[in-house]
Amino acid sequence: MTESTSRRTFLKTAGVAAAALTLPVSGQEPSNAPAPRIVAGPYLQHVAPDAATVMWVTDTPCLSWVDYGPTPELGNRLQNSRHGLVDAYDVIHRIRISGLVPGHPCYYRVTSREIALFEPYRVDFGGQVEDAVRQFAPPLPEAGRVDFVVFNDVHGNGDTWAQLHGLAARAPFDFLAVNGDLLDHIQEHGQVANRFLAPGAGPLEGERPLVFVRGNHEARGQYARRLLDYFDTPGGGYYYAFTRGPVHFLVLDGGEDKLDESNEYFGLVNFKPYLEQEAVWVADQVKSDAFRQAAFRVVLCHIPLAASKPGDYRAPIVEALDGAGVDLSISGHTHTPAYREPEPGRDYPIVIGGANEPANATVIRVEADPAVMRVQMMRADGTVLESREFSARRA
Repeated sequence: MTESTSRRTFLKTAGVAAAALTLPVSGQEPSNAPAPRIVAGPYLQHVAPDAATVMWVTDTPCLSWVDYGPTPELGNRLQNSRHGLVDAYDVIHRIRISGLVPGHPCYYRVTSREIALFEPYRVDFGGQVEDAVRQFAPPLPEAGRVDFVVFNDVHGNGDTWAQLHGLAARAPFDFLAVNGDLLDHIQEHGQVANRFLAPGAGPLEGERPLVFVRGNHEARGQYARRLLDYFDTPGGGYYYAFTRGPVHFLVLDGGEDKLDESNEYFGLVNFKPYLEQEAVWVADQVKSDAFRQAAFRVVLCHIPLAASKPGDYRAPIVEALDGAGVDLSISGHTHTPAYREPEPGRDYPIVIGGANEPANATVIRVEADPAVMRVQMMRADGTVLESREFSARRA
């Protein structure tokens, strides 16, 4: 459990106490110490009508905090503590701001102070980096519209990140969904920070959320087991649900694209029971009021969901979604832009985005109000590949 603390309040929850924030004054403070650098972020995660998580990555281990408030003067300060210990000496920083007012601006600024030496009875602090004041507005629960964009299969290509963001920025949008395979594999921290978060989340400027969907390539490499450290999702896993405006979203984890016993995995994956568990969760979700009462229901899943076939671990998920009232699924993986009509066993269409090279990369833009959802898929050069329109259907 993680909690945020304020310099004005002292909060307590079961098993975890929050300590008032005091800036470090003990230990040695080297003169002229170089400031740490923020190498990725800040970026927004798990944005709800009354709360949001701010995350960022520094190049050296730090103690970090967030100042925030309803005006650029800020006025409140938060840091995290868990089980009595303040989060410190890490390069990944995560602070959740709660008590926000839906639809009203929240201004914030992140700060990190290097911990140059961290020993049991001595701590030396180094330089400090203070970011600019940024702002975002948590969504209104009753918002009548949502516009979002989807990228997929960038595979760490910096030129592709730049072109896709340039195209997406031509019109306003509420959040960016990155639909898997943003890297070829995850072998070490620097790949996530420098080839994914910096070019992928940076252009959002800490003002619009990043929604992460795991692809099969994010399950490869020794550092893949730490990937969730960089994200905060509802429920804390790779599959989750949320509502934004008239759309209810199911973000799904499609696992790997081969069987667990494939030689490629060396016995180090176990997706079959994991996806079976996910299918049970999906079956519950499609019965929920949030799903059934939404004007539109959209699935985000990296690997396209197909009607059941032998050996497909995703078959129970497909079966749980068939007939549930899904309006659209958005995927990637194939590296070939396409629109797949519904088929027996899958009664909803799929839009599939393109590949990692700029010439074949795509931006999928979705605009939805309570009556109509419009979907357009474009190449990075602006060429329109697909344009579809869906009318709301009620449960």
